[in-house]
Amino acid sequence: ARTGAPTTTACSAGGGNATIRRLRRSFALMVCGFMALLSSGPARALDLQIFTDVRLIANPANDGDSFVVQAGDRQLHLRIYFADCPESVATTDADAKRVREQARYFGITDAKKVFEFGHAATAFTTNLLAQPFTIYTAFASALGRSPGGRVYAFVVTRDGHDLAHALVAGGLARAYGTKRDGPDGKTSEAIQKELQGFELEAMLERRGCGPRRMQRKSPVCAPSNRRKPSPTRS
Repeated sequence: ARTGAPTTTACSAGGGNATIRRLRRSFALMVCGFMALLSSGPARALDLQIFTDVRLIANPANDGDSFVVQAGDRQLHLRIYFADCPESVATTDADAKRVREQARYFGITDAKKVFEFGHAATAFTTNLLAQPFTIYTAFASALGRSPGGRVYAFVVTRDGHDLAHALVAGGLARAYGTKRDGPDGKTSEAIQKELQGFELEAMLERRGCGPRRMQRKSPVCAPSNRRKPSPTRS
């Protein structure tokens, strides 16, 4: 009995040590998992990759908010965050439905006029990106029908202007679409609020698509102490 006691005690001690080691490993894994969750929060600006000296490539599929670029040795079809330009062409039923929806949003009675604004947005983007620019992308899929697909990106001009901001401020896009925190750490909510302010200014100053929309809103905006103008139309 005496000779067996030490053996039993040794086994118990060994088993206890093994249990402690397993608990320590489990705790370490839990800590690592918790840290991973923290790092994947909404601010995740660090997963954006930056490409400088990017160039616009002429392509029939290019429009105001979606276009093909050369980024180093990679050719990418980009779709910008936060902004939605009027369509410049409609080849499917889905496109036609989108054009009608955009016409309602901007207060355009003739849906064909959407294409005119779409072409203006395309020309605006082409001119703004005539010089090399910078993009930030996490390669999130933007779907679309383009061969090889599209990816979302922030686009910053050579002069430091964000393309989405410039389009919305110019009345050539609405503050609408996929959102995420910016490369400067600004939250998506803050960016959206800022863009909505730009959109309102464009509408009030009748820039781009704004004039059509204001024609529908003007009776509401007219001061109550001012006599309404003659209903004569030009």
